Amino acid sequence: PVTEDYNQLIIEAGFGLGEAIVSGQVTPDSYVVEKEPRKILDINISTQDRGLYRASTGGNEWRDIPEPQASSQVLAESQILELSEIILTIERHYGFPCDVEWAFEAGKFYIVQSRPITTLKNTKTVDNNHTRLGPISDYTRLFQFPTLPYLLNNMLLRNYTHLKCVFLFKDNTWISYLPNKVISETLENGLAMFSDAKLFKKWNDEFEAYKEKAEKYFIDIVKQSELSKKDIEKFVELGCRCHYFYIKTEFFYTDKVYEESKKNPIIEKHVQCFENIKNNGRAFLNKMALEQDSYFMKVIFILSKQFDLSVTTLLQYEMQELIDLFEGKKVSQETLNGRLSAYICIADGEKSTTITGKIAEEAYNNFFASIDKNSIELNGVIANKGKVTGRVKMMFYGFNNFHSVSQLMNEMKEGDILVAETTSPEIMPACRKAGAILTNEGGLLSHAAIVSREMNIPCIVSLGNLDHILKDGDLVEVDAYNGIVRIIK
Repeated sequence: PVTEDYNQLIIEAGFGLGEAIVSGQVTPDSYVVEKEPRKILDINISTQDRGLYRASTGGNEWRDIPEPQASSQVLAESQILELSEIILTIERHYGFPCDVEWAFEAGKFYIVQSRPITTLKNTKTVDNNHTRLGPISDYTRLFQFPTLPYLLNNMLLRNYTHLKCVFLFKDNTWISYLPNKVISETLENGLAMFSDAKLFKKWNDEFEAYKEKAEKYFIDIVKQSELSKKDIEKFVELGCRCHYFYIKTEFFYTDKVYEESKKNPIIEKHVQCFENIKNNGRAFLNKMALEQDSYFMKVIFILSKQFDLSVTTLLQYEMQELIDLFEGKKVSQETLNGRLSAYICIADGEKSTTITGKIAEEAYNNFFASIDKNSIELNGVIANKGKVTGRVKMMFYGFNNFHSVSQLMNEMKEGDILVAETTSPEIMPACRKAGAILTNEGGLLSHAAIVSREMNIPCIVSLGNLDHILKDGDLVEVDAYNGIVRIIK
């Protein structure tokens, strides 16, 4: 809504076809509804003396609307609340506020179209420390990504805000967390999807259809020398949509799935094709946003030339701020500097709050204060059993050095202990050399877990903070019978 209040819906209603409202040829009724607690806050009735209707001979025609209908309320209060519930169901499904086009015919509501609202800022930036993080023990670490641009962070927020995520950035490293309570819910949701043949097929089919549609659009848009506001709005919408599907492949959705797969033939069947779905999804994600010549970067280069702004500057923008460039608006250098220094994004399920600069640095340091960097023993989740001793080879790379993966793999020796944030298809040569695999993140259906079982090498996942404790050349014992990594030297 124009009020920027995420707890409100604005419904517009008129007689006849919605095209007349969209084009501004009629003034509709408008109703403001509070989401929680559910109640109608405001009703504004407009007189509508004509409407656009389907003509019997084809096409559309204008018809006069007589009194008392012309000045009457279009939707009754009960209908306003009924439509509100439908809209909120859609928003809960997608995890973000939606612009919904609807119709009402013969006593029944129909949803014509739904899309993300791009005119709302996804974040609220604050300059005080009223937003507090709980202790790190209340959260589960998801993944870490060196040099992740603020813009990609902002795009990820679109699909993680409803999960009450915490995203932290400092010292050029981005880390994400979810509350333990939320993880319990996502595990159940993942199990429900993998247990239902129709739901699983729907997710997979829609993911494939999305990738085909998105790539076709991306290929076309990066050929242009200049882009329009509409181009960027669609690019943002399609770019964010990828993680709506891919998020269902993450460990916080799939760990219970693996545990139940041996008991349920439907789940087992879905697990067998899961690796291919995840790997193809990751390959698309890399091509879309993470590789140096990704569609994402190509669009940023076009905008850089078009608006005479550096690529580095644009990578610190939010999605809506890219769109606002076409209105002549630019982000202040002070705001950009704060984001480059440090930031924390804290979501409450409806919206996210962003803290930047020195306040964020202090909150970041307090959040991680309990991590013992001198620990000689680490505990994680057993993905494949075994026990081995070897030298550590760190395999950490990010947005700015994604191209260095080949060099890191060439440096690795046979039997080295592969230590990574996670593994993915692009580092399979390293996995084949590894005597064992250790990862910060991941679960029982992660790439590392699946690959280690296929190659029958020890694997421990979800260790967290390995890059803060281990370094290249450390001698470690991997005890994947007990889920323990011991630092020998």
